[in-house]
Amino acid sequence: MAILEARKLTKTFPGVTALDAVDIVVEPGQVHCVVGENGAGKSTLIKCLTGVNQPDAGDIFIDGINTRENTDLYNKIAYVPQEIDLFPQMSVAENLFLPFERHGIHNPIQQQSLSRRAAPLLAKFHLDVDPNANVDEIPVSAQQLLQCVRAIAHEDYDILVLDEPTTSLTTKDIDNLFNIIRNLKSDGKAAIFISHKLDEVLEL
Repeated sequence: MAILEARKLTKTFPGVTALDAVDIVVEPGQVHCVVGENGAGKSTLIKCLTGVNQPDAGDIFIDGINTRENTDLYNKIAYVPQEIDLFPQMSVAENLFLPFERHGIHNPIQQQSLSRRAAPLLAKFHLDVDPNANVDEIPVSAQQLLQCVRAIAHEDYDILVLDEPTTSLTTKDIDNLFNIIRNLKSDGKAAIFISHKLDEVLEL
């Protein structure tokens, strides 16, 4: 059974039809790659699939249930945006667990607890940064990889969506990310990978 299915998604903006009756089926344990030139509608598709935008027509089903009936189903999709979307003046650990840890976030004891929780996740991605360091103190490539770690920090997701995640990554970081994607695939999770780079698409 498909984890996610979109039927006849249509989305228009003034003067532009971004999506025209698009169908997509996302299967568990598979990596699905979306390719296309700038303006092809990739980001609009992802925003609809993650509940950021509502399509003008069409339906999205997650676990066989129409998301119009239950918008909480979008929580099963973990999303890594193309742009860096972190809090630069907050620590690595705080960024990993926001907005899930809203209370007492700057309490030193709480920070120690968050750092301990962050350590195994950072190690899983071979991300060698101090959990207590502010985000603006780590390299841009580490920030982009941190977004990937943040997306899977909570395991109640079934699909990981990555929107051109390798733009600022080093070759080593890309290898680490691809290994994680393969491990998620082995665990029965699905991934949607958006890229302009066909060599990456073919490798995955």
